[in-house]
Amino acid sequence: MAIDLFAHTGKPDSELPPQFLSVRDMPGYAPARNRIRELQQEFSDPDGNFVEQFQTFGFDARTFEFFLAVMLEHVGHKVDSSYDRPDFLVTKDGLTAAVEAVTANPPPSEVIQPFVQPRFSIGRLCLDYSRRRHCSAKWRIRWGFRRRPK
Repeated sequence: MAIDLFAHTGKPDSELPPQFLSVRDMPGYAPARNRIRELQQEFSDPDGNFVEQFQTFGFDARTFEFFLAVMLEHVGHKVDSSYDRPDFLVTKDGLTAAVEAVTANPPPSEVIQPFVQPRFSIGRLCLDYSRRRHCSAKWRIRWGFRRRPK
């Protein structure tokens, strides 16, 4: 059964982690959202709490588990996620392996803010360059570091 990772779970936005809110709402993440929506059609949730954990405290772990399962399936493995534990069984060429996707996360008391790319301004860059150039010339003149005649 397919899942919807962005379905409303009844929690207010104030209780959702900033990483999830960024992926769900920011225009820059639209390509990622669209790709996740495509891939989630193939993914099942045996324990019934995947969507809730994806949207709350387990965002990083559930994102890793989701993409790991999808990646293994796309490279030719048969992924069986019908069990509660481990996360899934992977089968290829008659061999089966149990996979438990694990991530190292900060303690729940610490909140990780997503990286936001600073706005680039060519005007600011030119202003900074001209200040450095001007100050450098003033410094050379003030301290007598001029070109010596040959």
